[in-house]
Amino acid sequence: MTTFTYSPRFFEQTVLPALRDKNLGDEIALLVDSKQYDSTLNDQGSSETLLHGNYTQPRYAGQRYHFAPISAGQRRAFHPKVHLLTSERRVQATISSANLTHPGLTSNQEIATCFTIDAPPSETSEGSNAGESTSQEIREKAALCLDISAYFEDLLDSRLADSVDPVTTGTISRTIDAGGWLKDIPKPDTNERSTYFLHNLHRPLLAQVREIIREAGEQIQQVDILAPFYGNSLAVPSSFTSDGIETRLWLQNTRAQISKPKLSAWLRQDLASARSYEHDRYVHAKILLIRTNTAVYCLSGSPNASHAALLSSALADTGNVEAAILRRSVDQDNFDYLLSKDPISNAEPISIDTFVPGEELPMEGSTPSPDDRSSDVGDMFELYGVSYRRRESYDSGTLTVTGRAGTSVKEVINEGGAELVVQSQTNQSGDSQSVVPLRAHEFDWAEDEDEGSETFTVSVDRYGDSSQQPFIETGKGRLKCGDRQTSRRWIQTHTPTAGDATPRDIVEAGATTVPRAVSELYLGDEARRGELITSLNGLLTSLRTVTQQEGSEDTDSESSGDDSPRGGLKVRPWTQSNKTDPDGLVESFYSGWKSDLEGLRPTCSSETYYFEEVENRLKAINATTVQLLVLDEAYPDLSIPREHAIIGIKDIYTLWDTSHTNLESRVAYYCSYLRLCASKQSQSTEEVYDGLQSHVLPHILLAAVIAESHIAQDYETYFKQQSWAFEKMIGQCYPDGYPRPDDLSDERIDELVTTINDSLEGIRERIQGSRRLKRHADERYMDKNQLRTHVVELLARAILFAEHSDSAREYDYAGRQRTIERVNQEFKEYLP
Repeated sequence: MTTFTYSPRFFEQTVLPALRDKNLGDEIALLVDSKQYDSTLNDQGSSETLLHGNYTQPRYAGQRYHFAPISAGQRRAFHPKVHLLTSERRVQATISSANLTHPGLTSNQEIATCFTIDAPPSETSEGSNAGESTSQEIREKAALCLDISAYFEDLLDSRLADSVDPVTTGTISRTIDAGGWLKDIPKPDTNERSTYFLHNLHRPLLAQVREIIREAGEQIQQVDILAPFYGNSLAVPSSFTSDGIETRLWLQNTRAQISKPKLSAWLRQDLASARSYEHDRYVHAKILLIRTNTAVYCLSGSPNASHAALLSSALADTGNVEAAILRRSVDQDNFDYLLSKDPISNAEPISIDTFVPGEELPMEGSTPSPDDRSSDVGDMFELYGVSYRRRESYDSGTLTVTGRAGTSVKEVINEGGAELVVQSQTNQSGDSQSVVPLRAHEFDWAEDEDEGSETFTVSVDRYGDSSQQPFIETGKGRLKCGDRQTSRRWIQTHTPTAGDATPRDIVEAGATTVPRAVSELYLGDEARRGELITSLNGLLTSLRTVTQQEGSEDTDSESSGDDSPRGGLKVRPWTQSNKTDPDGLVESFYSGWKSDLEGLRPTCSSETYYFEEVENRLKAINATTVQLLVLDEAYPDLSIPREHAIIGIKDIYTLWDTSHTNLESRVAYYCSYLRLCASKQSQSTEEVYDGLQSHVLPHILLAAVIAESHIAQDYETYFKQQSWAFEKMIGQCYPDGYPRPDDLSDERIDELVTTINDSLEGIRERIQGSRRLKRHADERYMDKNQLRTHVVELLARAILFAEHSDSAREYDYAGRQRTIERVNQEFKEYLP
């Protein structure tokens, strides 16, 4: 939902309950003009006024709905009023003149266009609306909704949305995605469309209207304008009369904001006329009726009859941000009802002597924004947004802070970091503020459009302690750096939907959370380390509980001697670390991941292969190992458990427990068993190898890079220690036991490299943010191009190993042939 003015009390007590009754939960996002947003931060209401509902500040912003400002610039307004509600079965859109205020939705006279579209039947049947039988009306509604979705995406991609936080952006994206089924409805023919959704992000609205009329081969003959604001000039009416078009204004006496002298001068033209009316209700509707030689058009929505609204674009010019609906009818009387209702029907020809213009209302974009960019760009310090994404599985989350700083402020941040000062909405006195330190290396900088300043993003994990409290209730924050501080922003919080059967952290077995916490475990201060150990031990408890529950049913046992839990995921219970040091915690996670991999045994009979479960454990082991090994090399004075990382890689990829006679690693055993499944059930062959190549192979490749980079460090040692185990496992992921030519295509290589990159998401950024860590990381996994080159080399080495074991056929590898020949020449001396 977008609005210019916003009344927190009315919205939260009236609109929000109505939306939540429709099962929207907290999937509600508001975009508001930045000047109006700032006004909600300035009122210092007491806890008593909050308790009794007499408040003008948001009470639930960031918790029950997400709320972000849009700044259109000095003397300009973010002015659209668009509501988009979506689900898997229905989409509803409204384009209106009404703000989210009590007068806007109750007492004012407004105009709104609302349309609803239901999802067509999933299968085309006789008489259904699916496919080619979809009616023109449904096609046109679907096109309008898609245009509105595209508008939001366009808006969020523009500089206007700098201050929209990731949580609010995520809510808007999920709203758009929920209506994704609209794309399956055939688009209407352009020459048959009668309704258009228009906005002025890139082009003025009136120019678009004129173009549509011109392309229809029509000529404008008469225009009626009804609006409460005309700006400082009569630019819009004059644009018609100067083209020889008869133009008439409809003005509410004592309410319409228009220059009386300029109106008087304009009315001296033969083609200009005006009518005035009186009414006790405020007519806030904005209507532009255009009659041509063959049709009539009605433009309605947010734009007033001002230069900033209709004759300027928001991004290329200095216009407001506006949105409107344009409707066309061949019936010349189709829209007469808009001017034939009280009080407009009682309008009379205007008398300049008795007409009284309305008092100027600064809220319509006539005053500078307090957030407008300073002339001293180098000294700029601006907070865009503060958001907090909670995790459901245990008490933690990710805090993201975005903003902009000038050169001098950036220098101060790089020396000593900054602080986020958080104030709870339930305590307005300011004596109970929380301070979150943001260290210099946590700032990710990017060039800004203004020379002399840069934008920044800070993303840090927060854990279960008292300092997290401000992020689980409505609050606002500001940044402090030295003697500089920013304006405040409401903190936007996203909590996973309650009732999810498998929260992400448990499903992934900590694959995302644990590696990101490793640096803090060893580089953080004592208090920080204690928070992490407590929180990650909570995750261990959750994992142990879940795996025990998963294996509670005594069914489907393949072996009476199997000591893993029966039924479900055959994983062994996680062990809890009783130690209070990071090493014990790391050891527990490695032990749990390895235990899980031993228990995740595919079953040929049920065609259950556990691809994603295995991938999550491999992802966790690799990412944690990278962190530990880089930390060990960058900080030799710290006691980093390097042995856990090395043993973890060997146990998982190159060795098996000494108690087993088959000296295959856990991954090699898993791949071998899947190949057996594929041979027993030919119909499973494609599924097995697709799964291996998508979910297992990328992590084998990354582990090989880690082993070469940090464990062996030269080829002779690498092949002596690993005995070509990685190359053999790579081959096991392909039906022939080695890659075919198609497997070395650019598309396949890109897929592998993308998966490897994604598996290190967050880790690579942390390493790059520290000069010391970056110096000891290997470019083969830090740089995408080098990673791509090494992936091709590893695949070529797998072909070499297959040729050595007489299991490979002659293939023409085309563009990769020279690489394969080079690899054969370079590495054949290391063959066993």
